[in-house]
Amino acid sequence: MAVFVDGGYLNHLCKTSFGSRSRPFRVNYRRLGENIARECGGVLFRTYYYHAKPFQSKPPTEDERRRKSAFDRFLQFLDGVDRMEVRLGRVRRYYDEEGNVKFEQKGVDVKLAIDALKLSLKGKIHKVAFVTGDSDFIPVVEAIKDEGIEVCIFYHPSSVNWSLVNVCDKRVEIKKSLLG
Repeated sequence: MAVFVDGGYLNHLCKTSFGSRSRPFRVNYRRLGENIARECGGVLFRTYYYHAKPFQSKPPTEDERRRKSAFDRFLQFLDGVDRMEVRLGRVRRYYDEEGNVKFEQKGVDVKLAIDALKLSLKGKIHKVAFVTGDSDFIPVVEAIKDEGIEVCIFYHPSSVNWSLVNVCDKRVEIKKSLLG
């Protein structure tokens, strides 16, 4: 089975549901895919992790440099995790109606959806697990299920679209023990 992790979603949970912004919960990425596969009753093929590097101004601020350096160290660590693939999008900076600076990931969800669908269509996997809460994934879940593949969703009730949860075959609420 393949595990698809929305890194932004998981980071959000580690800061809001399992830890705090100043002290987020630390995920054991070496065991994450295996833990999820075991919970779904499958054998891990590969874990795919999707995120975006922190925004960098031109020239970058000291804080932006620090964040990027930390993220680069994290990516280097993930490169050493067995059966882990990392896919990166980008971050876009924009201003809302009140002039406040906002940031959003671009391309991350699309990459995740394409990879999940490609593996499913090629017959490489028989089960898929998603760690996300975004309703944008409903169409890809439906397409994967149409291929006869079981879809598991790992979510936290504080941050999930219930339509996504309901369309999946198996639903597992994320607990600290799964991540640790």
